[in-house]
Amino acid sequence: MMRRGKHWVSQLAVSHVSAAEEPAALPFAFHGSASEYFRIWIVNLCLTVVTLGLYAPWAKVRTRRYFAANLRVGGSAFDYDADPVRILIGRLIVLAGFGVYSLVNWFSPSTSVALAIGTLMLFPAAAVRSTAFHHRHTLFRGIRFRFSAPYVDAANVLLVGPILATISLGLALPWWYARRQAFVVEHSAYGSSGFEFDRSVKPYYRLFAKASLPVAAGLVIGVVGLVALKGSMPDRTSAGFALAGLGLPLLAGLAFAVAIGQAGLTNLLYRNARVGDLRFHSELRAQPLAWLFVTNAVAVILTLGLATPWASVRLARFRADALSLVAPSGLDAFAQASEPAGGLGELASETADLFDFDLGL
Repeated sequence: MMRRGKHWVSQLAVSHVSAAEEPAALPFAFHGSASEYFRIWIVNLCLTVVTLGLYAPWAKVRTRRYFAANLRVGGSAFDYDADPVRILIGRLIVLAGFGVYSLVNWFSPSTSVALAIGTLMLFPAAAVRSTAFHHRHTLFRGIRFRFSAPYVDAANVLLVGPILATISLGLALPWWYARRQAFVVEHSAYGSSGFEFDRSVKPYYRLFAKASLPVAAGLVIGVVGLVALKGSMPDRTSAGFALAGLGLPLLAGLAFAVAIGQAGLTNLLYRNARVGDLRFHSELRAQPLAWLFVTNAVAVILTLGLATPWASVRLARFRADALSLVAPSGLDAFAQASEPAGGLGELASETADLFDFDLGL
């Protein structure tokens, strides 16, 4: 009995030591408010309209800076310090390029096709430069993030990957998402500390299989509903009921599948990423995210867009609340010298934004 008691006491002591050695997770938190961001948003909107879009770079930087400054972890906030003037110059150059393309298309359509194909080949380079630009101008504790990747690797991810996903009828889609996330993370750095990524593909296939279940369920419910309604409605109303009976369950299934996919991909991104001994933990849940998407969309539609700031702040807070950082050695151990910002990223940044390229974390 005495031995058993001593054994229990020793186990208890070991468990207390292990618990003490286990580093506490530092939660992310978003401290912005809808009313505060509304003032920024409405001014951005009005000035962009009045200046015929010339104010858009300033609006873009103000928005990014607001959301960065209100995102905190470990008592410190992020920062974003891009220069709107340089972004404006890049945007004007891009618009001039579109003007040249339009003239070429007017006088020589065959040449414009070749020019369009050549431009498509430049998209990976633009995406790399855009990601590098936004990384370089994002800071945490005075240290800049960095991104550097070979254009060939970017082309494989952005051009070859989607082609393989298409010709495989979607079977390679989880593999492509895993590779794209690994590409962004593994070529990113915080100061002089590079990020690493777990390249396991199995969790992505499990996620996509899980996301397909609501779609299949919605399709089955819709078909069963159509069969039940068949013959019980007049011909004039049968088409409308058929559309509602099949479309609504399928639409609901698709919406929930998107929420499962977004929540799962976000969790996989952060759980698989690490930098030094820092690692992330993300617990974004699909059902609350789906409800947030639906209520945000309804609010924005009913208010003719005026609820957009409220919806944006609500989503940012929801995502931040699900994220935490585990830092065994403390955040101060990662105080590294920041790298100076270059001057070539603004043009490519605007090119990528114009074509909706987004490789950011």
